[in-house]
Amino acid sequence: MQTAYNVDPARGVVGGIAESGGKTIRARVANGVVRPGQYVILAGDECNHPVAAPTAQNRGGIVVRNPYKQNNGVYADGEVVDVLVEGNIWVASEIAASVDTAAFVRITAPGELGALRPDADTAKAVAIPGLTFRSAGTALVLLEVAHL
Repeated sequence: MQTAYNVDPARGVVGGIAESGGKTIRARVANGVVRPGQYVILAGDECNHPVAAPTAQNRGGIVVRNPYKQNNGVYADGEVVDVLVEGNIWVASEIAASVDTAAFVRITAPGELGALRPDADTAKAVAIPGLTFRSAGTALVLLEVAHL
């Protein structure tokens, strides 16, 4: 017999779609290992974490978690990846994010390429227009992705 109930279930997981409603998702093939909840650039039918500031020609989105296609929490090289380019998704932030602040994407080490944070980290991360933190925190933060 169940004697305890949880009326406040977990909000989500990193890389999980946050809400029902309008969203746009693109399917691409991973070029190298890519991680859910992090930014990737889109290049033709492939995607990968950025090593330079994205341009209008290769802007991307956030990798969506799909436990049926993932190997140990990441997408392996050559796997089909869903990339959210419009909608809300749960992500992690490298440092504490504040509500309604711009999200920056890491493009150089240290840290994981494609990771999100609320500042430029001395030019090691770049602002991506359309990415906005909609909740505060680090481990699980709501990110709005306006059409990229």
